[in-house]
Amino acid sequence: MEKLSGFAKKVRFSTVISGTSDSGVSTGYVASFEIDGRPIELLMPVTIMVEDGDEIIVAGKVKRGLFHALAYNNLSNGVSGKGNSIATMVAGVIFTFIGIPFCVVGIGVIFVAFGIHFFVKGKNMANAYEMVLEK
Repeated sequence: MEKLSGFAKKVRFSTVISGTSDSGVSTGYVASFEIDGRPIELLMPVTIMVEDGDEIIVAGKVKRGLFHALAYNNLSNGVSGKGNSIATMVAGVIFTFIGIPFCVVGIGVIFVAFGIHFFVKGKNMANAYEMVLEK
């Protein structure tokens, strides 16, 4: 996990809509910007409050040259945010516990793998949020 701070430049916004009319639709909000020339992508479940010139701290991981921020703290306007880490960790625990008894059949291994993935993802979101709030 890496932490970056600086002034946001070239801020652009978009939305991501996923799901179907049968299962429900969810909307994600994406902000793409640069800090010191490094490209940042921030995906949140709620509107992201960042403008050009705002002083911001982000925490996340680099994948193929793009910094995928998991949390942010906008020092210019006092707004901070992260993904829903608790729900993600709870889903991870549920998937894992559902999968354990079915491991002997084989299908349980898939549930356990997804459960561990979701739990780690949620924990990373929580850790990133702690990092951006540190003084």
